[in-house]
Amino acid sequence: MKKIAFALSALALAQAAGAAFNFLDPVSFQVTYRPEGVLIANLFGDAQNEMALVVDSPQRVVVFSSSGGGTLNVVNTYSVNGSGIRELAAADVDNDGDLDLGVVLHNSNGIRFMMNDGSGLSPGQLAPVGANARGVATADFDGDGDVDFAVANRDGNSFSVVLDTGDPAFASATFPAGDEPRGVAAGLFDNDAFPDLVCANHDDRTITVHRNSGSGTFTTVATITVPTDRPEHVATGDVDGDGDVDILVATNRLTVYLNNGSGTFTLGGSYQTNGIDPSHMAVGDLDGDGDLDVAIANESSGTISLMENSGTGTFSLGHQVATGSHPDGVAIGDLNADGVMDVAVTNRDSNTVSVLLGFSPSLPPSPVLSSCTADFNRDGDIGTDQDIELFFECLAGNCCQTCFTPDFDGDGDSGTDADIETFFRALAGNC
Repeated sequence: MKKIAFALSALALAQAAGAAFNFLDPVSFQVTYRPEGVLIANLFGDAQNEMALVVDSPQRVVVFSSSGGGTLNVVNTYSVNGSGIRELAAADVDNDGDLDLGVVLHNSNGIRFMMNDGSGLSPGQLAPVGANARGVATADFDGDGDVDFAVANRDGNSFSVVLDTGDPAFASATFPAGDEPRGVAAGLFDNDAFPDLVCANHDDRTITVHRNSGSGTFTTVATITVPTDRPEHVATGDVDGDGDVDILVATNRLTVYLNNGSGTFTLGGSYQTNGIDPSHMAVGDLDGDGDLDVAIANESSGTISLMENSGTGTFSLGHQVATGSHPDGVAIGDLNADGVMDVAVTNRDSNTVSVLLGFSPSLPPSPVLSSCTADFNRDGDIGTDQDIELFFECLAGNCCQTCFTPDFDGDGDSGTDADIETFFRALAGNC
């Protein structure tokens, strides 16, 4: 049995568009149907982070983990009671030391809490929110030491705040936003120790800033018209390094609003992503230089753009990396415990998740990911009897949830002679 240890070629991002990013070529993994939100976090208290994402029909959370043998494997899939799964966020809502998940269900108008016992997830309470919830943010909004949740309600022109009141128990309240909010993000905008919120309002082309009273109730203090296009998503972070939390908005560009220090904002700049229809984004230090960069999904071009921060809150032209069809959720985190940030993006119409592993140019890249189809059950061993047995079971219509589907040649037809030939070619070491 041969352990997977595939060395992947490096993307030449250092030469492209002046960027200083170092990533391996993206590797994609199949995840049944319509993946959307994704996050990277240490869910089970082991030495490495996991990647969790949500998929539709049926509504489930799928958790991947990186193993020391050189693979990214599905740990488990967990059913979520509810309808219209969209996004997710992690927080220890029951204070047991394990990160639980809050899963946004836009048809159920609620957040389903998936409770973590340290070894797995199970459905907990459904906290009510407004109509057609999109986006999710977390912070301690009421100052009681527990992490709370906020969502934007697309059909309600509002946002809802779900306070963790203990045990766990939850209390929901809804506040007005702009017209059709599609994203929400939290930040200490006015430096008073109470996290505030910002909503991206698609139809009236605004962002609205909402000040926290300190008890988890909010007042709208600013409505800012976005000059570039309709806001699809919003994120926060100190991008200019002055100690204040700034606002980033995805429209047809990346638009940045710099915090003046008192919770008021000035347009800092607008930057081309180089892709079509930017939407969800994540903020993190992608090049290891100490400032916050941006990874943003371009829905209509099937790419993700990596945008380097100069350190002053200005951004390079986005460098596009091909993903799958209709990239949606984006996460930044260290998946393989090498101290370098990685990027994950879900591809809704391809039914895949793509992972870009970052590496330090001073060290050889870690060979940690493979999508070799000969490892059919994704246990890290290629071409075992179990791989072959499961392959033929899947051809007969009995696919396991964590296996590859048998459309190996990507022509839309499963179990053809070409698919079988591709599988056995992989068995021979020709992945």
